[in-house]
Amino acid sequence: MTDKYIDTTAGEYKNNYPILKLSYQDSIEKYKKNLQAVMRDCVWFIYASESDRGNILNKLGIICELADNIKSKINCYYSNLNIKHISVGGSYLFKEYASDIDFNIIVEGSYFSYRDIFEIDDINKKLPARIKKISLMIFGEEDFLRDTNVSDVIETKDYIHTSLCMREGLVFSMRNVLIYGFKHVKPSTLDKENLLIRLKRQLYHASLMVDGKVDLHRDTKSRLLKSISRISEAVLYLATSFPELNLSPQNILTKESAFSQIINEADIRSWLNEANFLLQRLI
Repeated sequence: MTDKYIDTTAGEYKNNYPILKLSYQDSIEKYKKNLQAVMRDCVWFIYASESDRGNILNKLGIICELADNIKSKINCYYSNLNIKHISVGGSYLFKEYASDIDFNIIVEGSYFSYRDIFEIDDINKKLPARIKKISLMIFGEEDFLRDTNVSDVIETKDYIHTSLCMREGLVFSMRNVLIYGFKHVKPSTLDKENLLIRLKRQLYHASLMVDGKVDLHRDTKSRLLKSISRISEAVLYLATSFPELNLSPQNILTKESAFSQIINEADIRSWLNEANFLLQRLI
């Protein structure tokens, strides 16, 4: 039995650059009076219900107002970084209840760092509901543009994630929501080969959670809930990136909601098997 997920077990990425670019003609200033436009490529927003869209936009408005607080947090722990971009990269905007906010930051040059910050009273005072932490994942712009051999690895008690520039950069255009600086450019051609490797890794991670082989500090319910989120995200990326599969993003989000309310391990395993079958059709 293993107690730690190691992503390379499920496949290695191919070198393919650039992974993403920033547009210096497209900044958050352009969207402050129309935040809906900044989310035009975000799949969770595109397929959300009208009421959910309203909630998402309300949250986004609050987070945008917190941009200076986030920059201050970054400057407390890191010095001499030229910040080009800050976006929300996790599920905070789209979940009714979330315990943290994941921020992706792009800075000048070649750089990588990751940090969880729990001293966030100033941020919690302005949020509609308290969170436990914020997470900062900081990338160098140069590392998205070419192979720099940057050490973009995170190791925790639960997992080892490697090639974070590729892992995160592949889904920026589908997931991340800008709150400060310059917007990322949607790639003209999706790197489907590397995206499939990412999704293979993600579903492998979900299978280890369902089998109770990783995240052992969590109770069974929490671990299965996390696996549902991982499966849903992977299938949603499949639906939006591979239209030939004829998958309905709305049905995927509905299924995730239903499975999260009534947790049944057999149903989760069945969905995981379906997802892996779809993935194998494309590999």
